[in-house]
Amino acid sequence: MPPNILQLLSYAGILALFGLSLAFSASLPESLSPSKQTPLRSAPGYVGSERCQACHAVAYDTWHKSFHRSMTRTVNELAFDGLESPALPADFQFYGRDLSLWRSTSGRTMYRGPDLQLYGQRLAQLKYQSLQVKGVPSQENGRARMRALKILETIPTVERELVLATGSHHYIAFFVAGTEEQELRQFPFVYYLADKVWLKREAAFIQPPSAPPHITRWNANCIQCHSVAGAPYQTDRHDLQGHVVSQYRSAVAELGIACEACHGPGEQHSNLYENPFERLQLELSHNTAKSVSNPGAMNAQRSSQICGQCHSYFLPINEEHFWSKGHRDGFLPGQALGQTRELLSFPGPENQQKRIEADERQIFFANGAMRVAGREYNDLLASPCFSRASNDKQKMGCLSCHNSHDSEPNDQLN
Repeated sequence: MPPNILQLLSYAGILALFGLSLAFSASLPESLSPSKQTPLRSAPGYVGSERCQACHAVAYDTWHKSFHRSMTRTVNELAFDGLESPALPADFQFYGRDLSLWRSTSGRTMYRGPDLQLYGQRLAQLKYQSLQVKGVPSQENGRARMRALKILETIPTVERELVLATGSHHYIAFFVAGTEEQELRQFPFVYYLADKVWLKREAAFIQPPSAPPHITRWNANCIQCHSVAGAPYQTDRHDLQGHVVSQYRSAVAELGIACEACHGPGEQHSNLYENPFERLQLELSHNTAKSVSNPGAMNAQRSSQICGQCHSYFLPINEEHFWSKGHRDGFLPGQALGQTRELLSFPGPENQQKRIEADERQIFFANGAMRVAGREYNDLLASPCFSRASNDKQKMGCLSCHNSHDSEPNDQLN
């Protein structure tokens, strides 16, 4: 059967547009290009969502409108209009220290305030000295908090670039560059989109009021779920005082939750289908050979594990491997989630409490339900609709209610 000429022209047009988009992205002005500390580097087998767009235009369009896509972005992608992102310049008071954010004449977004990287390291030393201990009376936590605030007074003021923005649905958190390569620390305030206001991070994340401040590292927390194929690449060294200091050369295949986070690495699939003539021949011959995962074609248990790789509270089974390479070569969509992650439960096994920083009662309600937002997979596994179903067709999974493509972005409900 001869190929349809209209189909061939369509494929050729798509490839031409794809080439134009690549040329445009390569010519971005320096002021809009990613910072040198943005952890964007190639990962084996991954090609990025732009390459998926060439053949899957509709799926790409629905994903691009989603909050998954914009869950991590470079700061220079934001408009800073006071609506979809905060208006700048902005000034803050953080426990007696002045902080400010502004846009430079070169188009960069800048931070002035205490060195967050140094402060985060000093807070880690405070924790290692057992000044903040789980389960101790609140007054002991209060003393640790006072010592942490005293340390803040000694931290020098620096000017650094704001590099990444995480979040786009309800609020935006910002991450500041450090002196160490690729290490990013969270700005102590988040911007709530609904009310157009700034809140302290500890209020937004419902941190106990007696606890010391917490300066989160993007490399050690957000990277595992807010990017594709995130790898912390953490190494440890000792400073002049003998304290352990972690360093990062983190890398991601793509920022945000993109196509390959749910479908797996796309290089093999893309190479197989990128030639329009070969693709047409494959389709006409009904060759259904695929090299990416399709959650919609999986049973409830396996498709829900794809969502559960991020929408769960878990610990890495092999911590040393995770701090080096993340989960990029340990779990792929369609595989068993339990081979890389140990899901938390309440009450948990004896060693669980030893491995987590927070008290279990801060994570779970007394009935075992998850307190922390965005961790629905733990509750799904414990629900009767999943655990007591007599067969897989009756088992309720994530896709029973949610759809990543044929739904409105808000909650992605069917």
